[in-house]
Amino acid sequence: MFLFEKFQLGDGRECKLILPETKYAEEMYNIIDNERERLGEYLPWVHSLKSAEEEKKVIEYCLQQMLDKKMFVLMILVDDKVAGMVDLHEIKINVRAEVGYWLSGEYEGLGIITRSVEYLTEYAFTELNLHKLTIRVQTENAKSASVPKRLNFFEEGVLVEHELSNGGFVSLDLYSKINN
Repeated sequence: MFLFEKFQLGDGRECKLILPETKYAEEMYNIIDNERERLGEYLPWVHSLKSAEEEKKVIEYCLQQMLDKKMFVLMILVDDKVAGMVDLHEIKINVRAEVGYWLSGEYEGLGIITRSVEYLTEYAFTELNLHKLTIRVQTENAKSASVPKRLNFFEEGVLVEHELSNGGFVSLDLYSKINN
């Protein structure tokens, strides 16, 4: 296991950010399958994932994208149990990337995503030398929008009816942070 970062939660549990491993595919898939309705409300890709074998292929794809320097993906473990993922995607070397994240409902409200995005932001600016990070959040997803707000990303604007999600067009709030 390649450990990227480790931190304690307020309740004493240990949170680890690790590079993805295919051995976690079934555990990852089970979370997605059990929380498909909740996660799928804002993450349309959730509805198309149909098996642990497909999740394994997704992890392999992410690892290849990391080798190609197009993504940087971390799995989130709480007490060595899969809890979610956080990533940089759409990486343009020395320019910008977009941040993405999702978390099992079991772990919401503990600050895990905020801390994970904070570590990822620091890595993006110091190690990858990126100039700008963006986070796109569906306008009605207040929980997700609280993450960039807590981390002092500024609201750059609204992308009106920008994405097709669950059969309809949705608007996205665009949050950004510049490496100063």
